[in-house]
Amino acid sequence: MPSRYAQGKYRHLGLRGLTWAFLALLSNTGLGTPLVMLHPFDIHEHTTHDIDAGGAYPDIDAKALETRDKAEFGSRTARIAIIIDDLGYQWERDQKIVELSYPLTLAIIPFTPYGKRLAALGHSRNHEIMLHAPMETLGATTWEDGLTSRMSQQEMLTMSAKMLADIPYIKGVNNHGGSKLTQTQPHMDWLMTLLSEQELFFIDSRTSAASVALATAKSHGVATAKRDVFLDNQRDVSAIEQQLVKLEMIARKRGIAVGIGHPYPETLAALQSTLPQLERAGIELVYVSELLFPNLRTVNALPHQSLSPAISEEDIQDNMPSKL
Repeated sequence: MPSRYAQGKYRHLGLRGLTWAFLALLSNTGLGTPLVMLHPFDIHEHTTHDIDAGGAYPDIDAKALETRDKAEFGSRTARIAIIIDDLGYQWERDQKIVELSYPLTLAIIPFTPYGKRLAALGHSRNHEIMLHAPMETLGATTWEDGLTSRMSQQEMLTMSAKMLADIPYIKGVNNHGGSKLTQTQPHMDWLMTLLSEQELFFIDSRTSAASVALATAKSHGVATAKRDVFLDNQRDVSAIEQQLVKLEMIARKRGIAVGIGHPYPETLAALQSTLPQLERAGIELVYVSELLFPNLRTVNALPHQSLSPAISEEDIQDNMPSKL
């Protein structure tokens, strides 16, 4: 059965634009290959506890999805939402994820070279868009400009508003890093007050087992959930397939599950091989908003309108840095 997403209408966006002078200068090295803007910190902050989320379930060969009886884990409806974090720095890599013909929730880092364009492209392909908000960590890792425990309430609200305004089409927020900030009660109260006012949901990425973000979101009436499984802490296709099966098992037992991955080539390959199997096994692949609002059936039906103005196809074409 073709995915619900694949039944939609898609536009192919032609890409042309101005040369990005800075990259052009860097690319003029005589090496014959252009340089790309990388995520400055290709490190993902997870605790041992959180890496093993769902670890009580045994390892299962992902290929067993082809033959496993759905009744093995019960007949209840199982729904899975997959979030792809850390989008915005690499156009070609990130675009491959956006082109997957399954419903994904794309978490885009603000103030990145390709953030706005990826949000516009993802929206045009019927993906859901989230803000992947940089937050202060416990370790020495320095993330992008974001939210810190040193901020006053006004500073926190000002930076939050800037981040929300930077990415169009957003329906919710999750934390990028944040093992320290998500433990800081006053700052979580300030953030959730703003998200409640903007009618945005919040997903706790659970980079700290001591996070108060989920409970604080609930106390402020913000639609919320937490991450169940990190898919690609181990960048190996077979290992990621195992994590997807673990995600399925959680959904079979609980009814819903949330997985978080990254735009790695290995993650893309695992999704391409496993998502069709999950669908054939009766798993419903949905957007995060559909887990939080079960009666919502289309990504564009959410009431919230992004603080950032919509970007047209013409804007994408005129402003896209050209490939050098």
